[in-house]
Amino acid sequence: MPRRPAPEGASSSFLKAFLSARNTIGAVKATSRGVARHMARLGGVHEAAHIAELGPGTGAITHELLAALPGHGRLVGFEIYQPFLEHLREHVDDARFELLEESAEQVAAYAKRELEHGFDAVISSLPFSLMGPELTRSVLCAAGEALRPGGVLVALQYHPTFLLPYLRAEFEQVRREFHPLNVPPVLLLHARQPRKR
Repeated sequence: MPRRPAPEGASSSFLKAFLSARNTIGAVKATSRGVARHMARLGGVHEAAHIAELGPGTGAITHELLAALPGHGRLVGFEIYQPFLEHLREHVDDARFELLEESAEQVAAYAKRELEHGFDAVISSLPFSLMGPELTRSVLCAAGEALRPGGVLVALQYHPTFLLPYLRAEFEQVRREFHPLNVPPVLLLHARQPRKR
């Protein structure tokens, strides 16, 4: 399936959203294509059957996930910000993409209800530092529960320190990478083996 480029209006839509909802949107600009592609590699999307994306926004990462996803694969997006939902519905035309108007906390319930083994990867660009400790813990717990055995959570963050201790509390293995060439610079964290409760 040919790769569909991100829509030309995505950057302006993202900036408008940031200016109008800066308490819930963590960046002034959409993620670069290079970082989005690397997230897909970290998530093993090229050989995955089921991927969840938490907070797809204007679709910058979504398009690269779909470009890497096999023809039989499925990408499920969880988004609650109405302008982003409208943008995604208009600009992402791919039968493998399912967009849900649901909170990221619902990812575990979806996996339990719809999938036999869980998601191969959960990809997130949620601004956890703006969400606060309680919601952060809740989303990370849900993401861990949604993963199949051996699955991975990949999270993009602009805050350099906030998420790491919460990830380490929820997952046995956590790694991080800094990408200074993205504008603004980003931290990618990938976590495996959710801790048993």
